[in-house]
Amino acid sequence: EVEFPEGFVKIEKPLSMTDDLLPETIKVQRTDVITRAKAEWHFVVLSSKLYDLYHTELEDLKERVSKMVDFEGGVFEELKSFWSKVAEQARERNIFRDQADKLKDQTNELFGKLKELRTKANSDLAKSSKETYAKYASKLDELNEKVEKGLGLNPIFEELKRMQADFKN
Repeated sequence: EVEFPEGFVKIEKPLSMTDDLLPETIKVQRTDVITRAKAEWHFVVLSSKLYDLYHTELEDLKERVSKMVDFEGGVFEELKSFWSKVAEQARERNIFRDQADKLKDQTNELFGKLKELRTKANSDLAKSSKETYAKYASKLDELNEKVEKGLGLNPIFEELKRMQADFKN
């Protein structure tokens, strides 16, 4: 809060690129300073609004990632898409560097959490794959022994078909 002297008049106008920053009754010697201040003010306001929008979107992604138990490729793709939007705005200099850096740090943190979930999912998949491989390898060994013993090929063939159907499922 700033105390103004008595007799001041408060004028509020919407932020617009076409309107003047100062009222028409006020004249200045250096209009270039006012024009530059107006352009900078617009950049500050628009950059802040853009940052707020991206920050809100990032908070939604953070909440979704924090609730995840298993890796989900869709969330990873959304995060990649989000970061590409932010990076594009930073390249075009539509957002302040420190704001972009904050978003980058938070995004990298989320990528790290997703990477941990993906590593866990990959290790679970590898473990499951080894178990499944061992199961089918032992069944095939049993069937191979039956073939070597000269047992009937028709029941062995039917067993192979059941194994194939089970494998597809």
